[in-house]
Amino acid sequence: MQWALSLPMVCLAFVSAAAQGAVPEGACAQGGQCSEEKDETLLLQLPASHSEEKDSPVFADGRLSGLKTFSLNSTSDGVLRVTFNQTPTNLINTLFVEEMNKLCGELEQEPSTKVVIFQSANEAIWLGHYDANHFTVQLAATGLPRKENPLVDMTALGVRLTKLPQVTMAKIAGACRAGGQELALAMDMRYAAKGKAVFKQPEVAMGINPGAGGVTRLVRVVGLAKALEIILTADDYSAEQAEAIGTVNKALDADEIDAYVEKLAGRIAQWPAASINAAKQATYESGDTTVMNSLKNEEFWMWKAITQGPAVHRMEYLAKHVQTSAEGESDWEKVLKHAQTLNAPFWEKQSEE
Repeated sequence: MQWALSLPMVCLAFVSAAAQGAVPEGACAQGGQCSEEKDETLLLQLPASHSEEKDSPVFADGRLSGLKTFSLNSTSDGVLRVTFNQTPTNLINTLFVEEMNKLCGELEQEPSTKVVIFQSANEAIWLGHYDANHFTVQLAATGLPRKENPLVDMTALGVRLTKLPQVTMAKIAGACRAGGQELALAMDMRYAAKGKAVFKQPEVAMGINPGAGGVTRLVRVVGLAKALEIILTADDYSAEQAEAIGTVNKALDADEIDAYVEKLAGRIAQWPAASINAAKQATYESGDTTVMNSLKNEEFWMWKAITQGPAVHRMEYLAKHVQTSAEGESDWEKVLKHAQTLNAPFWEKQSEE
């Protein structure tokens, strides 16, 4: 017996079922991010209108104006550049955390931004440690409630950064110590300039332990024994050493890092926002659960991407024009380039390739 329905027809049948109330209650039927509890069944999420591509740069309309701890540079290529510039030492303080949360709030609702690069205007310091003034409160004497401890906000910011639908990249060409490294570890990818980037977790020498994910993420990235060495010695380590142990993806010459990161960001920003987010969330979730649950998560995010973006039309192109011959399969860079011209979601008619 052969299946008579094409993939678009299967998806359209699912749309019809949704209209008739046959979709499970756990599925989201509205545009924007799905905030309901994840359901193991297929997820349908139809936006009001297709907005994958925009001609004008995001954040060009005055949103997030008046920032004091960093500046924004957004272009129509889907890449946003965030430049830390809180003089003199790029300290992390309550204002920085507040402004970063405002940025995250915008990014969570910004489908045209695909990649965010975090860099620094300070040549000596990429991002500093947490403001020591927040540690001078006599916690033991006053019994400060946990919810009033600003360090909790720093931890929450790291989690929020990790969950953003965009790919986040840290371009590090200066000191990245304590809180700076903790936030860098909360980003998806990290690149370091040789001779400029330097890393350290100095907290134990100062009488505390690393927080804001400094322990949790470091262990997951480098392993328990190496994490203990980094934390307990409180030693500096270089960009080359960071690459060797995995805390950065790659160490590059200082005159090469800008072009490398921009090229990488531009390549990723070509892809659909839905599939970028789905791949990112599924990858993170795979590290925090069992193998079986991870497999279920992969399927969930795959179907979410299909019901949000242009995947169906790109698969049709693959089936009709690529996989039918060895020649078609011989140049995947050409395949990927052409696929990016097929941007309509499955419920909108796509012109014939």
